[in-house]
Amino acid sequence: MTELQAFCERLSFPEEYTIALTGAITRLGEELSATVSGFLADPRRSAADATAALAASADALGIHPYTRDAAFVLLAFFCQKEEFIRECGEEVYYDTAKDLLWKLRECHTRYGIVGTVSIGWYNILLRRKLLTLGRLQFHTVAYPEDYEGKHISIKKGDLVIKTHIPSSGKLTPEMCLDSFRRAYRFFRPQFSSDIIPIYCASWMLDPAIAAAVEGGGIAAFASCFTIFKVKDDPKNDDLWRIFGTDPADPTALPRGNRLQSALAERLAAGGCMAIGFGMIAHDGEQILR
Repeated sequence: MTELQAFCERLSFPEEYTIALTGAITRLGEELSATVSGFLADPRRSAADATAALAASADALGIHPYTRDAAFVLLAFFCQKEEFIRECGEEVYYDTAKDLLWKLRECHTRYGIVGTVSIGWYNILLRRKLLTLGRLQFHTVAYPEDYEGKHISIKKGDLVIKTHIPSSGKLTPEMCLDSFRRAYRFFRPQFSSDIIPIYCASWMLDPAIAAAVEGGGIAAFASCFTIFKVKDDPKNDDLWRIFGTDPADPTALPRGNRLQSALAERLAAGGCMAIGFGMIAHDGEQILR
């Protein structure tokens, strides 16, 4: 087994994924290796620009753009192993690299292709700016507006921790609390206060969603946050996350579970999805209410 194949095994790739991606890497050869090296050496270069430079060669070899992009991401994670582990630790490195597995699953479910449709997402993952810490992912951002809460006061431009929820499976209150504690410990040196803000904007924070799936993982995650704003999403950009694929007719959706039923009813009545915005004040051990 080659080192790259062993890496795929460590990330729990199904054999189909490993064969498709290592095959693409082999076929793209030195051009891909040089592109990955150039990307890692130049923090100004985007992942999308890097993979676009491979388009002609990939097309000539019959490699789908989604597969090309995933092959680039896999090799880029693999090539920075030592530096990533030195900076963030071995557990964080492998957990963060495993994000590619979730994106591969999403792409395969939606389009039947081994690849990723989320190459822009890797601008921050491959730069070690967004990290998987337990069940959730985190990175620091400048907050875009003022925010006044019971335990925290944020001015526009202040640093906050932003969290994302990868599609990696089960989500429990214990997993969420563990991740928030890990994020606090990792990012604490960047903050002057012992109470740190953790921010999220997601369809999972739509109060109507949490109410529809009371007692489930989504509701448990949402309950951690103080929801301070909800905004309609008329494009329903996250609908595929609930139904697995992009529905041809959003008004005739399957109702296989409580979440699907709630959204199907909303869309059938002329509504749309929504994004909830939430904030947590965390002291390193617990969420402050």
